[in-house]
Amino acid sequence: IICAQDTSLSGTVTLEDLSGWDEVHIKWSAEYNYWYQTTFGNCSHSYELELMGQIGLFVSQPGKWALVPKSVADCLCELAGLHQCTPDFNVPPRAIYILRHRDNEKASIRYFLDTVRDVMADQYGSYLLI
Repeated sequence: IICAQDTSLSGTVTLEDLSGWDEVHIKWSAEYNYWYQTTFGNCSHSYELELMGQIGLFVSQPGKWALVPKSVADCLCELAGLHQCTPDFNVPPRAIYILRHRDNEKASIRYFLDTVRDVMADQYGSYLLI
């Protein structure tokens, strides 16, 4: 969860701490949207964005917050001066899609994919490599 520096959110955040009216929402993927609906239900958002690149601008407003992948949170907190909180509820793993030719099983490609898996596990813990 990312938010403005002057927000009341800090540390570990519960579902009850989050107001839908203060959320800056992005529909990341079908899997995320399903999880979101089952976790939050139908709630109203102050903003619903189509482009992730706009999120830093909107979340930097007082009281606003957003759910983003850990890699996005790390980057935005460093570049845009935002604050990061930890949810005390389960969040879905991030799906990462890699496209490659199915007949190409070179050792270098296997090595690359193994390296990506290791880095993702070390940096972000929960992910799903498809």
